[in-house]
Amino acid sequence: MSNLLRVAALVGLGLFGTIALSQSAFAFGALAIQSDHGGAVGWAHNYNTKADAEDKAMSECGADCTVVLDFWNGCAAYSTDQSSGSTVYGWGTGKSEDEAEGVAMDQCSAHGGNSCQIKVWACE
Repeated sequence: MSNLLRVAALVGLGLFGTIALSQSAFAFGALAIQSDHGGAVGWAHNYNTKADAEDKAMSECGADCTVVLDFWNGCAAYSTDQSSGSTVYGWGTGKSEDEAEGVAMDQCSAHGGNSCQIKVWACE
């Protein structure tokens, strides 16, 4: 009887681990920005589907926005240039928060940003 209980416990733990891993494997995020770079931003993370994440990002951003980034199983970041009148921005993904922020900052600087700053980030 004790061997049967051990097998049942191992199967149960294995099933629990598979469910936990599969739930995190399907966490999606999205970034939407205003088409004319006027400043509106929509951000979503930890959604079960790409479509749900995009819908949430668009609803936060508004009608004149476009989804510019989808991400899953990693991190994403969005940066903007804080110089007066600038519409320069950058975004990026990575395996960690630091990596995603580094890519976003590099993109912002590469597009001419002088005072880039991370505005949002998330990890799945």
